[in-house]
Amino acid sequence: MSQGILIMSSYESETDDNKPKTKALANRILQIYLVISIPIILVLSIFGTIVINFITTPEYLAGALVIPYMGFSSIFTVLYVLTGYGMDLKLKTNYYFWLMLIAAATNVLLNFYFIPHFGFLGAGITTLLCNLLYLILAYHFSQKFFYVKRNIKSISIYLFIAFVLSVIVPTIEIQYGYTVKFIYKILLLLIGLFIPFFIGIVSVSDIKQLKKLVTF
Repeated sequence: MSQGILIMSSYESETDDNKPKTKALANRILQIYLVISIPIILVLSIFGTIVINFITTPEYLAGALVIPYMGFSSIFTVLYVLTGYGMDLKLKTNYYFWLMLIAAATNVLLNFYFIPHFGFLGAGITTLLCNLLYLILAYHFSQKFFYVKRNIKSISIYLFIAFVLSVIVPTIEIQYGYTVKFIYKILLLLIGLFIPFFIGIVSVSDIKQLKKLVTF
């Protein structure tokens, strides 16, 4: 929640018009968030049926289906905050109204199709799609006002693969009625955890620095 203050403070105090330190800080915050949030959603999604069986009754087991959609929807919500501050820095906050209006209208329209066809899962799908739309629009306009170079290709690949991995288990277990062995769930989780290292989003040194940050 403090990232906005950190970005604003860095932006105001930095004398270089290009604001390289502020942009580096912005990328660092984004990187830390992805490294923390995506593994959490992966764990909740892959082991969702186990968790639901443990904390509630079998009648709610189907809720595991919507965990990946709501989880990544939440990630997109935070991502448009972490990447859309260019409008704040340049005092162009009126754009937020129009972006929110577009996303909200899209959500309502999609609900007319997805909810009758997919029920509560349809609501999760529309929420995910609309938050993704808002993220794309907010990022686009923010970059116009305050350009920050980011590895969008790698981040997009990471988000896509992690989402697919998170959907696999609940879909197989709930919609098709097959029980995925625990060892396979662990394997899927490990794949998701190591992806950011393979595509260059994080390194071992980044994890060590993050560990020190959390420790202190």
